[in-house]
Order: sequence, then structure tokens, then C-alpha cells
Amino acid sequence: MGFVTDLASIPPALQSFIQQNGPYLLPAVVHDYLYWKQTCTRDQSDQILLLAMIEHEVPETKRFAIYQAVHFAGMFAWDDNARSRNAGLVRILPPDRQKIGANILWPSYQQELLRQRVSEGPDTAIPAAFCRRADMSVPDALKKP
Repeated sequence: MGFVTDLASIPPALQSFIQQNGPYLLPAVVHDYLYWKQTCTRDQSDQILLLAMIEHEVPETKRFAIYQAVHFAGMFAWDDNARSRNAGLVRILPPDRQKIGANILWPSYQQELLRQRVSEGPDTAIPAAFCRRADMSVPDALKKP
């Protein structure tokens, strides 16, 4: 699809307990995408992260720590993504822009795409039913499957 993600953004305080790669990696990518698209609400996006971590059998203590971190500090990423989208920055690369050299840093490439007026690649719609899956209470979702 060409979506650019930073995978699991683990705050430094949690990095000794939670590594960047683990069973929460795919849920983190989905969460990044939801935060970029902002089709679901922020609460729904955070809840979907939590549900995905349950489905991927992330241990309860780790999923609770990750969920709490994004739920309480995610507003910064959410707001930054809204500003970036409004400024015309892209994170879904068109197929002809997906081959990036090893020495290219993402912020520089993203600015170059903006200068060239490149628009986002093919869109993957997020159905409202997907977002509504998250409309359950957080305490219920924190229970083990």
C-alpha cells in the first residue's frame, strides 16, 4: 500500500520493558494508519489498538502499558498528523514513489514530495463498521480473551 509508519513508538521510559518489535507490531501499524487517516475517532483508534493487541496475544501488562501511553499522550501525534495532512504532507506513497534510497531520511523525502506536489497514493477506505467495532468500554477490552 505504501504507508509510511514508525512502527511501535515506545517512549524511552518503557523501552527496557517493551521493545519496538513484538506481538504489538502489527497493531501499532494499524494504529498509525488510523491516526493518519482520522476516519475513526481518536478514542476508537486507541480502542482498536487495544483490541488488536488482545487478538495478537500481547501480554496483559504490556498491552495495558502501551494502551495507557497512547491513550493519554496520543493527542500530540493525532494533532500533528492533522496539521501535516492539512499542510499537504503525505504518508501513503504512490507506487512510483515507493523506491527510496538507503541514505534518504523520511522527513527530507516527505518535504521533497510536498515540493513536487505529490499526492497520496491509493486510498484504502476505512468502513464505519470497522470504527464501530471499537465502541465498547475500555474495562471490558482490558480483560483477557
